[in-house]
Amino acid sequence: MTITAVLFDMDGVLLDSERHWGPELDIFFSQLVPWTPADKERTTGIGLFGIYHYLVDRYGLAMPLDVFTERCDAIAFRVYAKTSLSLHAKECLTELKAAGIKVALGTSGHKTWWMVGLAGKGVEVLFDAIVGADEVNGKTKPAPDIYRKAAEKLGAQPGECLVVEDAEMGVISAKAAGMRCLGYRTDVNVMQDLSAADREITDLAEIPLLISSF
Repeated sequence: MTITAVLFDMDGVLLDSERHWGPELDIFFSQLVPWTPADKERTTGIGLFGIYHYLVDRYGLAMPLDVFTERCDAIAFRVYAKTSLSLHAKECLTELKAAGIKVALGTSGHKTWWMVGLAGKGVEVLFDAIVGADEVNGKTKPAPDIYRKAAEKLGAQPGECLVVEDAEMGVISAKAAGMRCLGYRTDVNVMQDLSAADREITDLAEIPLLISSF
């Protein structure tokens, strides 16, 4: 099927935020549990609720969810205050729109997160749809719900959608939704297994040029 829509993850794809998230969350989680690099790799891309339940199941975390959420919200606002768009992100979105391709944001973050993250960056108006954890009752990646909901809002069939992801859990989500997927490789996600993606790229500027090859 011809690609009619491109769905983007936010953190690490459209926003160069993962390099800030990592140190902030490492400090916070290390205060709660014996946090390890392996834990970090297993939880990258699964969203706030997913991380919380991971910590509960693996380490018996006793902190209430609402307190955990408040602490993470405070971290998110610090992270986004110092985060910029990824290289060529705005140009990529603009070129896709000019070519008649619909674009959507599919993030495991909550509405307040993507609103703060995208604020003042000049790209929010380019999206035909935005879906976060709030719209799927917390069923975040690697579940397919976020990307399925985004496709529904775009009026596109899953087979017409191409997802851009930088994390293993996001790639799994995209493929479970029945979509094709580009793995976006950066200097920050070298440990992420993107092998399930249909192809890897290292520059968002490649995306408009690749559409016709799918």
